[in-house]
Amino acid sequence: MLLGANIGNTNTTLGFFHDDDPAPHATRRYATRKNATPDDLIRDIEAALAAYRAESGSTDAVGALACSSVVPELNAAYHAAARSLCSCDAFDVSHAIRLNVRLCYDDPSQLGADRIANAAAARREYASDCVIVDLGTAITFCVLRANGDFEGGLIAPGAGICIDALAERTSRLPRAEFRDPGTPIARNTADAVAAGVFYGWLSLVEGVVQRIERSCGTAFTTVLTGGYADIIAAHATLDARVDPHLTLKGIKLLYDLNRA
Repeated sequence: MLLGANIGNTNTTLGFFHDDDPAPHATRRYATRKNATPDDLIRDIEAALAAYRAESGSTDAVGALACSSVVPELNAAYHAAARSLCSCDAFDVSHAIRLNVRLCYDDPSQLGADRIANAAAARREYASDCVIVDLGTAITFCVLRANGDFEGGLIAPGAGICIDALAERTSRLPRAEFRDPGTPIARNTADAVAAGVFYGWLSLVEGVVQRIERSCGTAFTTVLTGGYADIIAAHATLDARVDPHLTLKGIKLLYDLNRA
């Protein structure tokens, strides 16, 4: 069994892969702690494994650990954890491995591993010109051409960062929830803050995708992934595909491509 780890700034998601299946059979999530030791990570992974085995009945041993990490402070600890769990180093997604996309980026070493994994999976899954929107701690927009050219994109603060900043930097405003208050014309402060966050981020996604399409003169397939993908897709005017496991699919694809 392959464990795929999507190591984000806020949470880490583990995917459990069997044989040649391109998507994980199941996922488990735990909080990302930038100061975690190898022993901490082993406990997190073993707890996730135990829960998965109890639910699925699987007794498969872990053969490898493949990671997409945007938290470089943890990379060495994951390699040490992998050596303990499966007697081999972890596989890292990066610009330096064999890819199924071409990175048209000024300095590919600055490109986040999650964006590389997303592009790799989107090329296989959608085989079209895509705008990939990953709604995590940061929100990223990536332009991927059907021929495999990763043309670049943009990065903005995620909704959670702005919710936290607004609550911390104001004295009287309540902490917002990422929810649809039903109308952008709110009649109380809690709904007003929720409306600002929700409709602001909804408009950000719609507006940036439309600007990219106008800039390129092309209609793109919009692919949404990350924590807020479902709620954005339910309210956006875009014809969007929701792919919650896009990054994990990319990790598995790139692991197989480099193993071969």
